[in-house]
Amino acid sequence: MGVDIGFLFKKEAAFKSGIERLRKVDPELADYLEECRSWTERLLLMRNDLEHEFWNLPRATYAIQNGAVAANEPKIEGEPVSQVAKFLFDRLSCFFEEMIAHMLQWKLPEGMTLTQLPRTNRTPEAPERFRITLATGGEAPWKIKYHTDKFDDV
Repeated sequence: MGVDIGFLFKKEAAFKSGIERLRKVDPELADYLEECRSWTERLLLMRNDLEHEFWNLPRATYAIQNGAVAANEPKIEGEPVSQVAKFLFDRLSCFFEEMIAHMLQWKLPEGMTLTQLPRTNRTPEAPERFRITLATGGEAPWKIKYHTDKFDDV
């Protein structure tokens, strides 16, 4: 959508250089991406290790407990796989929704912006998070800002 964020997935020096270039034109997005780095770097390292076959997902193990067979979930860096996957999927969901909203917001005609609907005002049938509003005199404009809230709670 016209903004190069490829530096987010590069080594630290390239990342810092890209952030500084972005900060000159979109400081809010630069701040957001700096915060995202805390989890995108982990995702990138895992992906690189898998692709270059430096690492494989540990296999499930089994043990007999109280006369029954129990599966032991594999762990990544000491954390159960299901928790790692759940966390990363949640962060990616927020990231994609917020990046698309932010980029669309930039493309809106002058005098228009996006607002975020409060969770309580969203219907289960159509739980839209963002709506177009007037930039002046409309509802409060939405600004991209990093958060740790879960996707379903934002």
